Amino acid sequence: MQNVAVRTYFTNESAMKRFYLIIGNTDDDFCNDSYQLVNLKWIVHDELKAQGYERIIFYDNSRVLYFFDEKSREATFNSKKNDIVSVPSSKWDKSKMQRGPLCGNLIRSAKVAEQNTEGNFSDTRNTSDGLSPLHSGRMNEETSFRTIIRCIQDDKIKTAVVFTNAHYFITSYANRHDRLSCLTEFVLYALGNNYNILVFIFHDFSYERLNEIYNNNDVWNQLFVPRITEGSNVIEISSPNGAEIRNLLNYLRLQQGIEFDMSHTERLCLNLQCEIASITEQGSHAPLKYLFNKLVNNWNEKKEKITLSNCVNIVKGKETLPSQELLSDSVEGPEDEKTERSLDGVTASRLKPPTTNIKEKTEIKRTTL
Repeated sequence: MQNVAVRTYFTNESAMKRFYLIIGNTDDDFCNDSYQLVNLKWIVHDELKAQGYERIIFYDNSRVLYFFDEKSREATFNSKKNDIVSVPSSKWDKSKMQRGPLCGNLIRSAKVAEQNTEGNFSDTRNTSDGLSPLHSGRMNEETSFRTIIRCIQDDKIKTAVVFTNAHYFITSYANRHDRLSCLTEFVLYALGNNYNILVFIFHDFSYERLNEIYNNNDVWNQLFVPRITEGSNVIEISSPNGAEIRNLLNYLRLQQGIEFDMSHTERLCLNLQCEIASITEQGSHAPLKYLFNKLVNNWNEKKEKITLSNCVNIVKGKETLPSQELLSDSVEGPEDEKTERSLDGVTASRLKPPTTNIKEKTEIKRTTL
């Protein structure tokens, strides 16, 4: 079996930039290798967990703090009992920490403020699917932020904080100089053995569009732009590849009872990948949801097995045509070398760097049935 190198955006080297942006089709659904249909937050959680992050905190303007594993929640609220950093230590430049208004006071009061949350957890985990988040209990937004600052300064537990509504963060923090000061101090003065990061999810935007929207925003220009490198810590969620579509077909087969012709699984998945990529280019921001709905609706209406010859028509919403263009089993390489199309070694996760860009590096050879 071919060895596939481990690929991830979340390396220790890129963690030194402290910031990650997730853009693109962030409102889509995702089908993982366990054949679970989940949202982006779960995919982010699983990828960070796989890269050694032990404390993964999610933050938004409605739920405030929540988690997707018990260990992260315990590490967030119990670490203060174990003398984990809750005030600036000697390895931080305290004079610089005081530059930002109220920054030192925010951190010093974190330990006191969190006492109000202890023992008041609200566990809403759905034990039947294990996919519901764990909430933090009674905690206002101010206390949540103090908790975040304490955790990202702590280099004993590898920590990631995921801001699920980055637009809210940028617009609401524009006038909160105390909070910006704390984040700036963390970014500038955290030591090299601190691999803690902040992950920001933007909804349905390209990086170019973000620059246009926040062109006059001080938070964007001063905190984000200097630390962003496209291809390194800007992660664009694209349309699903053949491996993820194969996961979806298995999910639909097992959970919905939909019948597929599995004798040409790879070609079927690769054809669907090509069509969904085309739909994404036309403006769809939730391509897997689109494919899911098309396949389910077709099955509910016709109870028609999905085959290599009718899959593209189903996605396009057309009646069966006399002929249909489909991907062949091979593609033309840069020097007209034929290579077999295969899903071997292809990861389903859209949160990993792509192995290759079929559109730019190969010319897809089509055949007509």
